[in-house]
Amino acid sequence: MSLGYNDLRRVTRVLSVEPALTEEQVRWAYWLGGLYDGEGSCSNGTALSIAQTKNNPTVLSAIRHATELLDFDFQEDVVEKGGNCADLHMFRIRGGWRELVRFLRTVKPQRRDRIVDSALRYSRLGRWSGRADVLSRESLGVMPVYSLQTSTGNYVAYGVASSNSQNMGDPFAGQQRRLDRGWVLYYQADPIDQARGGFGYVCIDPSKGINDPTVVRLEVTKSDRTINWVACLRKKLTPSEFGREILAFLSLWERIVDIREIRVEEFGQSTWGWMLRDYFDRHDQPIARVVTCSRHSTDNKESRGRQREWLGLEPLYKSGKRRFPEGGLWIEDYSTKRGDKPGRLYDVCEYYLEKEYGDFPMPKTDDLLAADYLLTVTKAKNERGEMIDIQLDYPETDEEAERQAKSEWRLRRATQGADADSTGWMDAGW
Repeated sequence: MSLGYNDLRRVTRVLSVEPALTEEQVRWAYWLGGLYDGEGSCSNGTALSIAQTKNNPTVLSAIRHATELLDFDFQEDVVEKGGNCADLHMFRIRGGWRELVRFLRTVKPQRRDRIVDSALRYSRLGRWSGRADVLSRESLGVMPVYSLQTSTGNYVAYGVASSNSQNMGDPFAGQQRRLDRGWVLYYQADPIDQARGGFGYVCIDPSKGINDPTVVRLEVTKSDRTINWVACLRKKLTPSEFGREILAFLSLWERIVDIREIRVEEFGQSTWGWMLRDYFDRHDQPIARVVTCSRHSTDNKESRGRQREWLGLEPLYKSGKRRFPEGGLWIEDYSTKRGDKPGRLYDVCEYYLEKEYGDFPMPKTDDLLAADYLLTVTKAKNERGEMIDIQLDYPETDEEAERQAKSEWRLRRATQGADADSTGWMDAGW
């Protein structure tokens, strides 16, 4: 954790590094842990207690000895039961989160996981006691920096709560780690005209949460060996909307360009690729082959995270093959849509270059970047889950590709029982 990040002045100490226990302390710690498993309880997160009746004076003395030997801050209260019930001695831990954590780490009860679950259910990190002011900062010089990632994104370092851990791969120094905007080249034609006579590749970065948009990029390879960005959909989609919206988007373009492949990024246990294939099959729309690309579908097995994207995108952009429309790609910002009133238009190319490509390797969002990276992937899974080699193909001539796109579109429409000549070739500019 860097204390200079965002002018940090305060940290939260979760626990302190304790000295090693003596042999006698270890023995009494294990005894106390076993006793807690049988006689202890935990309520409201940090209210940890051990109960024992006054009929067991030997055990009561042992509890007092163990807690004193291990320096636990326990409070002993006597609960009078009355009647035939013996009075109850309650030993309650004091000291909040820090003492609770130290108790669990020291005595190691078998019920430790259940206690932690209960504690986290009733608390926030801010309730951990022991905020520590930063008194001074000093440079340690040049030292190795290690990148780590936990399942929760949080960890404890030297007793201090640390957050937002992320495996960023091997870092790059200075400007070497950035994507230079000077590598981006432009084409002057209208995106529709630029798409004609090319092979289409659809790169999809699905939504990863309720606030994360799905990105669909249509990239077209041309006979001059360039890769041209001609269309984009960027919208928050639920699983039920996913197939319908993508089919509607591609139906506008399959008349113009021969769509060869649809590449869908998969992460964790997601099934977006399967859902898209299923939707196409159920609606008899065999637009193109759908393949799924995992986060680490790369020939370089050592590359991870941002380094993985760098190793793929850097040579692609420096090659001079990558082309964006000079006039931009203007799409609707669905987050600004209100009722029947459409959302504002914005240039998604400029947004990408400014917010993601330009801020690499630490952009606030990376959905367009992740979809862009799919162009560089060489391994993917087909509909049977088999790992296959994939690559970008380029037409021999633009005229040949244009004739093939028109022929295949007519064939699909005829197969579906529609009159291809009456379904919009003029609208598409044929």
